[in-house]
Amino acid sequence: MPLRNMFFLQTIPADIWITIFECIEEPAHLAHVVLVCSKFKLLATKILLKNLVWTKDEPTRRNLADWDSLHSDLRCLPRRLKLGVSFEGITISGIEPVQLTALNALYNDVVQQISKFSMLEELVFSRTIISPVIYQLIASLPKLRILDFSSCTFLNQDPHGLVALPETEHTSNITHLVLQNNTPPRDQTGGDISDHPLHRLVGHSLRSLSITWSPTSSLLFGTQRWRLPRLAELCLHVTLLTRDLMDSAVEFVNNCTAGPDVFLRVNKHNIPDNQISSTNVPMPGLKSFWGPLPVVGMFAGASSEVEHVTVTESLEITHLLAGLERLSRNIRTLDLQLRKYDNEVLFAVRQLFPCIESVSVKFGKGNLPENIMVMLGSDILPDLKLLRSLRLAMDVNCIPPQPPADYNAYFLMHALNQPAPEEENIGPGDATSTLFDPADLKDYLVGWNRYCPMLRTVQLTSVAVWHRRFEGDPWIEKTIEPAPSTRNTSSRQNIRRSSDLMIT
Repeated sequence: MPLRNMFFLQTIPADIWITIFECIEEPAHLAHVVLVCSKFKLLATKILLKNLVWTKDEPTRRNLADWDSLHSDLRCLPRRLKLGVSFEGITISGIEPVQLTALNALYNDVVQQISKFSMLEELVFSRTIISPVIYQLIASLPKLRILDFSSCTFLNQDPHGLVALPETEHTSNITHLVLQNNTPPRDQTGGDISDHPLHRLVGHSLRSLSITWSPTSSLLFGTQRWRLPRLAELCLHVTLLTRDLMDSAVEFVNNCTAGPDVFLRVNKHNIPDNQISSTNVPMPGLKSFWGPLPVVGMFAGASSEVEHVTVTESLEITHLLAGLERLSRNIRTLDLQLRKYDNEVLFAVRQLFPCIESVSVKFGKGNLPENIMVMLGSDILPDLKLLRSLRLAMDVNCIPPQPPADYNAYFLMHALNQPAPEEENIGPGDATSTLFDPADLKDYLVGWNRYCPMLRTVQLTSVAVWHRRFEGDPWIEKTIEPAPSTRNTSSRQNIRRSSDLMIT
């Protein structure tokens, strides 16, 4: 049956189709809708043009040509644009060639075209080059509010062949700025930081900032000492935390006089263990932390505001308990990793965090005890009135990798001083998955409502989770896929040699 007869295309109002098309998130999927029929093309094209993605050379050239011909009267439509063309091989230094390369011409065409999108609200640069002309481009877009630089390479000078942009009286009104994993100019010296995006774009309008806090960022802040009077949200991502970066990050937060909510993410650190336990550098406004547990204790003491903690490394129970004792009693969500399961972690959570709403404990070895349901109902849950989610499940990724045979002798001796790994057979599931009868488990869940009326999610195996939407709703079991194992990955990828170069 023809599509026209099946759906009565001519009788369904256009605004209904537009509402449906606006729910399609992927531009590629919407592009297929445009090809269905002329009516869909007419209705969906304008929606498609609101979100532009330029990531490859040739498709970008074709799209630019369309804007100069087919869409020349629709330049007011784009609201969001992502530029991800690498421009690898573009000519920058030296004598300007007589004939520009194709990449230089493309770079100029991209800049000129973006400057004509007067209603653009969000601009994303990903894995591309950022030259000084980009700051002029940003200033020429009066409606631009969200700006994202991620994994970009910054240059001190513009590529050859750029046509100057018209002068504008607009000032940048960026409210949301992202600066993540970018590469500064190769010839940038310690004192020449005037072209750093934080120097160019920070203003009184900024409400949200997400930044990779690196030695360059720290140096920049040390010379400029900006105050961000209206910043309400600050996301700090630290690849390798050092004591200097720790101090400068806290000073940076203190300079944000509006008291923003801080989200801190730390991948690794090189602070000695004997300093971690004695170091206390409170970070005002810290709400969420992602990283090694010992690190958060240095930033978030018992009187801090931190509410969400995600631990990214598995620990022995004694080290885990010591880390938890340093945390704020205001914790709302807690995601932990144990090398081997121990009931003590649940008793610690009950004692330390009475207002907790979500608990997740992943463990590499061991099993939940047979009386876990009885213990939870009698000893743990009655004291956790606000609990909404409880997850206890085996994850083989919580078992740390062993160092290679030729690893640095000092660290090898340190590893040898750790408890020897126990030989256990680890299959795709875990022994806990056969510990409970589903009918009995459901009866326990119903009974727990007396203690935790807000409880909505319970997971006690790696293969199934129980959900309910509201209090009084029936509990429904859902099968889940176990977390993929990364234990077969070479230990060389997980442990850095002492001779490896570290570039931040």
